[in-house]
Amino acid sequence: MDIEIYPTDKIVIDGKEIRFGMPKDDVERLIGNGNFVNTKFVKNRCYYFNNEMSVDYGDELFVCAVEFLGGSDGKLKPIIFGVSAFETDAEELFRLLCEKNGRDAEDNEGGYSYSFHEISVGIYREITPDDVEEMAEEMRENGILPENNPDFVNDRRRASHWAALCVGKSGYYGK
Repeated sequence: MDIEIYPTDKIVIDGKEIRFGMPKDDVERLIGNGNFVNTKFVKNRCYYFNNEMSVDYGDELFVCAVEFLGGSDGKLKPIIFGVSAFETDAEELFRLLCEKNGRDAEDNEGGYSYSFHEISVGIYREITPDDVEEMAEEMRENGILPENNPDFVNDRRRASHWAALCVGKSGYYGK
């Protein structure tokens, strides 16, 4: 599946354009029905493609944000500014998004999550390179070689890629 992200404008999935501000019914004519969620904490969100993509529709049921949730292990590989969001090194994508944003990102959670206000993009990861280094030190102190531990190797891989990317309509990430 080919997915191209055009921040503040649209997402193109296999040639089908999902535009910010588009009604939910039009989206579902293009990509099918999603799993609709409307709770006290999550309002008017649909999940698509085995829950690897969500669309937030807002109170009036128009597209206000699209989030890709599969990370490097998922099947969806969205392209943003010419690079694969989940296959590109985390720091490389971060620098590219800062450049396109025209200013620094807002660090929402100490390296786990950033938002880019001008381009209405947010990125998230579950583990940071600093976390991985801390784990490696603890393992070495306990006589364990981190490089031989498959969980450590997996954590290092996860820290070097983003797990989720959200793109919203203009102003989605408040100024």
